[in-house]
Amino acid sequence: MRISTLFAVSLMAPAVMATSTNESLFACTKITNNNERLACFDNIAKTVSPTAVVPATKNVLSSTPKPAMQAANSPAQSTPAVIPQENTAVNRIQTTQAKADMFGQEHIQTSKGLPELTLTIKSLKKNPYGKLKFTFENGQIWQQKDSATLKLKAGDTVIIKRGALSSFYLKKLDANRTVKVKRVK
Repeated sequence: MRISTLFAVSLMAPAVMATSTNESLFACTKITNNNERLACFDNIAKTVSPTAVVPATKNVLSSTPKPAMQAANSPAQSTPAVIPQENTAVNRIQTTQAKADMFGQEHIQTSKGLPELTLTIKSLKKNPYGKLKFTFENGQIWQQKDSATLKLKAGDTVIIKRGALSSFYLKKLDANRTVKVKRVK
């Protein structure tokens, strides 16, 4: 155990003493032992400030790349870019974990809207298939999706409730029978 620790320190010494962080990081990548490589990266991380100023070229920062011929002929213009010192591996793991938690729940939307809506029917129309099209006083238009029957007329007050899997059900106030509907406009 002591021999591997001494060996790790001797390998890390050139990396820590390198003149720049990039050279130190490059030296750490050449270490083959996983634990020693991790220790080398940890030592570099301890010496870096919370925000590092890294010189970056304009063609890296711009959204449109320069053509290869123009980039080769023009000198690289350095502009400092402040990059927050965040552990991107941790961010990737958290993002992957969040995606894994949401897997299979894409259809479930947390709606902060109303669980139900009370409306008054302005007009009713039947399509050729016998399904009703409701126009309400607030301008919304809803259409019946199933073949259930419900006796309604203009001026009736109805309640539209949210159902499972983004479905909606319309029922007459003070009645138990429902009709599946979808919003058209």
